[in-house]
Amino acid sequence: MTFLAGLSRSEKLGLLFSALLLFLYFFRLNADSIAGLFGIFISDETPFLLSAQNQILFGVPHFFEQDIWKPELLVPLLHQYALFFIAPDDPTWTGRFGLALQAVGGVALIAWLAGKYHGGSVKHAIACLLCLLVNPLLFFYARSGLTECIQFLLLACMLWVLYGLHLSRHFKEAAMLCGAAGLLTSLLLLAKISAISMCVGYGAGIL
Repeated sequence: MTFLAGLSRSEKLGLLFSALLLFLYFFRLNADSIAGLFGIFISDETPFLLSAQNQILFGVPHFFEQDIWKPELLVPLLHQYALFFIAPDDPTWTGRFGLALQAVGGVALIAWLAGKYHGGSVKHAIACLLCLLVNPLLFFYARSGLTECIQFLLLACMLWVLYGLHLSRHFKEAAMLCGAAGLLTSLLLLAKISAISMCVGYGAGIL
């Protein structure tokens, strides 16, 4: 309550709208989506998550040796995530819930960084939070069982590392952060091999 009392009216309204948007991010996650309007189709989930569901239910990801579509090689992080979080009785809801959490976690981290970058400004943090949550592409990806939410959280963590390098004044601290950057870059490639362009740009940002 002390935190809320210190906020201006516009900041309180920003938090209220953010809370309403967060509710929509998790509301009826197992329902059909209109994300196709943005080129994101629910049918895209099936090719990536079916192999994990097969492994959970039957012990093998593929029934036919001739099956050349192998998501466990294309998007290994999403496949491993699905093995741990998809429940056989309701795979759609459980699969999407964890990914929505990752999207919201990435949003929260970026908003926190925005506030820190502007001298601990709550106003900037709330503005960043609201702007990210209202993004329609992020909203629909967060409600789809695809690898983009994993990538988004990893990119948010990579921004945090860059911010830490910007503030670091000691070699040991900078070396640890560079190690974390290398680990995150590797995980980003495991999330989706096409993220290699992001990794190149991130390496340039560190240098």
